[in-house]
Amino acid sequence: MNRIIAIITAALVAIALPVFAGDVIKVATETEKPGGSSKRRLYMPPANLAPLREKTRVQSGATRSARAPTTLRAVAPEHTGFTIKAQPTLFWYSSRRVDVPVEIVIEAAEGPLAAPLVDKRFQPPFEAGLHSVSLAELGISLETGREYSWRVIVVVDEARRSNDVYAGANIARVQEPEAFASTLSSASAEEHPRIYASAGLWYDALSSIERLRHAASDGAKVRADCRDLLDEQSLQQVSCP
Repeated sequence: MNRIIAIITAALVAIALPVFAGDVIKVATETEKPGGSSKRRLYMPPANLAPLREKTRVQSGATRSARAPTTLRAVAPEHTGFTIKAQPTLFWYSSRRVDVPVEIVIEAAEGPLAAPLVDKRFQPPFEAGLHSVSLAELGISLETGREYSWRVIVVVDEARRSNDVYAGANIARVQEPEAFASTLSSASAEEHPRIYASAGLWYDALSSIERLRHAASDGAKVRADCRDLLDEQSLQQVSCP
């Protein structure tokens, strides 16, 4: 299987890569380890993307209940995460049960100020752990070549919205790499997370892991891929299901 993944990765890097904002996206294939050695990554992020600006970078928040603080995270990289899907799935994490409403807000990351594409409230409770919401459920689609920001907001006190706790990240829909569909169709479903991740498609890699989990695939391998993907983006506090 490692040989298959290596061949697929080489092919994806060699073909025409996704285009975003007019630029060809280069994929970082290795990460340096102390002492100069390198290790092949599961997730190969686009090499020419800078971390998000401070006002839009991945943010985490905490709120204190009677028991203990609750940590909220957008499960996303600290740069703009990519998808080839019109209606991808977004993931967020809470370290403890949430018993107040949660809102999901999605808006254009650039351009003139406008009303959010989505501002939807979900009612509690929300158990501790990983949560997901699909854009199909929210009734919107992303345009290819555009960047969006999204936030998950815990409404701690309805009368004092300044007490809201939120976490956010950015997402962009990019063009599908040439022959990518045939690469997926010729591979097993268990290989899909690594194929998406090696192409720099964060949101699609995480979604494919979620699909495998619900399909009762090899649980140990699914959890290992999930753990590797999260750890590579400093999301160690997020627990894999």
